[in-house]
Amino acid sequence: MHTQINATQFATVRETMRAGNKIDAIKLYREYTGAGLADAKEAVEMIDEGVTLAALHSRFSPAASTSSPIPATLQPERVNWIKEALFKGNKIEAIKLYRDGTNLGLKESKEAVEKIEDALRLQSPEKFTAKANKGCVVMLLGLGGLLLLVVLAVIRLS
Repeated sequence: MHTQINATQFATVRETMRAGNKIDAIKLYREYTGAGLADAKEAVEMIDEGVTLAALHSRFSPAASTSSPIPATLQPERVNWIKEALFKGNKIEAIKLYRDGTNLGLKESKEAVEKIEDALRLQSPEKFTAKANKGCVVMLLGLGGLLLLVVLAVIRLS
């Protein structure tokens, strides 16, 4: 067991990892928490995969293995469908499946599915086909390229 990181430290480790400095990110995590090398490596890789701060904290707490975010009232087949949707990166479909199976509202279903996703990312990160929170970078690069083409076209017409 080691000390939990705060939101600022979490963001610093995440940005260090995104900059391609995995070793530095592991060193930072160890410095912040006093964690051993194996735990720090695992934590940094989970952060890179998109796990939330709360899920990271729950992974390294004593209660991490005792509670399940999946209610017992959900049929096993529906639970499998929800997991598959999350593994494929289709959170909206997972929320719909959860709502249909529990009759909860949108907000409650979204929060529950996010807890399930966090738990799955901790248990089976290799099953996720899409990394979390990576779409914005691609969108920004595409928009930047489009803007460059427009500027070049304007210059050429001048």
